[in-house]
Amino acid sequence: MKLIDPIPLRAVPANLITCTGMTLGFLSIASSFLGNVDRAAWFIALCALIDKMDGTVARRLNATSEFGIQMDSFSDLITFGLAPAALVWSAAPVIAPEVWGHSATLAGLPAALPLASVCILYCVFAALRLAKFNVTTSEHPRVFHGLPTTLAGSLVALLFLATREQGLLTPTVMALFPPLLAVNAGLMVSNLPLPKLRRAGHPIGFAIQILLGVAIFLLVPLQMFFWLPLAVLVGYVGIGFIIGLQGEAAAS
Repeated sequence: MKLIDPIPLRAVPANLITCTGMTLGFLSIASSFLGNVDRAAWFIALCALIDKMDGTVARRLNATSEFGIQMDSFSDLITFGLAPAALVWSAAPVIAPEVWGHSATLAGLPAALPLASVCILYCVFAALRLAKFNVTTSEHPRVFHGLPTTLAGSLVALLFLATREQGLLTPTVMALFPPLLAVNAGLMVSNLPLPKLRRAGHPIGFAIQILLGVAIFLLVPLQMFFWLPLAVLVGYVGIGFIIGLQGEAAAS
């Protein structure tokens, strides 16, 4: 008796890309717990670059499937759910010990509870967000409802890398990362509309999209000028939510 259908060969490239992202997510978590938080954040940023590649490849090869969708969600949970939480859990007590300091002993457990609660909340809400997306994405083909996990995790990683690169990652700034996790957790499960990125119809707008895309795909692997992709991401999320809310208001 055949229990499951074999995966067609044309679906292998997309699934390999998904597994690559999952591997980078694991390496990010491992780096965080080994104390290499810079490398951990960079792995998350790399995951953001390849996040959409699997879907693009699958569509090009006519290999989209429910299996691939579920694999992508499992990968996103690791790379943009667990990995950012591990990054903040490891970095906050070291860079801002007076605010988020804790130890691994039982005596230090009460002090660790606030930070642990925020990190756990973020992970759980990321899982809720992915489950919600999987069952509702076909209902809203042009808009996200809530902040996608990819953007939530990327915001955390790029903000860490940009402030570190500019010498701005002070204890005061690092103390803001756990609240950022909490805000992102709430946005992920919210119903705020965020228009999906589409190819710009105007030639100038399309040229700008190409230039920004090329810059981001070059700068993150080269580990330089992290403020540029961070600015692009913050601008998209901030302006996108405003446009989405205006669109819903006009429609009603």
